[in-house]
Amino acid sequence: CWAWVIDGAYLTFCDSADEQEFLLSSTGMISENEPSFYMFTDKNSPHHQGYSWSKTTYLESYAKKYGMPEIFWCLQTVAFRALMYENFNIFNLSATRCIVLAHPFFKLYNETVAIVNGEVIRGKNPDVWPSWFETKSIAKTPDVFYKTPPKECLDDEFVYTPAKLSLFDTILINYWILQDSHKLIGISDIEKVFDSMLCAACLDSLGDKRVYQNGVEGFLAFCENASKHRLNKLMKEYPVARFEGQINPFDWCNKFREYAHNDTFKNSYVIRYLLDNENFVRSQDNIFGFMGTPDDRIRLLKTCLKRLEK
Repeated sequence: CWAWVIDGAYLTFCDSADEQEFLLSSTGMISENEPSFYMFTDKNSPHHQGYSWSKTTYLESYAKKYGMPEIFWCLQTVAFRALMYENFNIFNLSATRCIVLAHPFFKLYNETVAIVNGEVIRGKNPDVWPSWFETKSIAKTPDVFYKTPPKECLDDEFVYTPAKLSLFDTILINYWILQDSHKLIGISDIEKVFDSMLCAACLDSLGDKRVYQNGVEGFLAFCENASKHRLNKLMKEYPVARFEGQINPFDWCNKFREYAHNDTFKNSYVIRYLLDNENFVRSQDNIFGFMGTPDDRIRLLKTCLKRLEK
């Protein structure tokens, strides 16, 4: 299965933002899913399984507009989702560089997507971006130089240009590392991961219903969560470090939530899919309960779609 994933996806490289570094981890790989994956989560499943509909619904719409090469590529890409539903699988190589295994869907953001039976499929620059990353150059495919075109051989050259990640994206990767690390994390320079730890502690501290109580109770609940956070304890182990943040952690958390909201309620392809499966949306309280009653859910989706179509 892994051989098929690596063969079907493609590689990119990413560098951390200036004056920032990646955490290293005993967990070899972290994954980035569609933002709405965390909204459409089956709370009755053992592992709170999320649903990834953004890429699939766009590909279905894309296939209807073009000819057989595009339809064939879309079907192949949709089928690949059975092996890789993630957007990107990320492997840190050092404190400043990581290697990224990208889902073939993201080839659509490049000039050339694929060659099917000798016909070139061109990128159409999709009007959706079903990813948390704001650095869209993460989707860039390598430049390939064939020694004996059009045949492939072991002497072909693949030239990669690493994507320089934004501050938000660098913190994002570190947040997932902190969430997914089971035993150990490694730090090269504590001062260059301070923003990541601060934002992670803030987001975790906000994930508590008590925080949203009215008045001083909510504020005190947030302070209690932050003071007890494991990263707060870790930073105290570096008393001489100069902790100077480059970003307001609340701004980072708001942007994190905004991406999840946009991929859920500003993605017309997903909304149309859900409205076409109205009975499913009405009946699955474990997935769609956060949207209100069955009638509320349909009403909300129709309102969102109407707003997007204006």
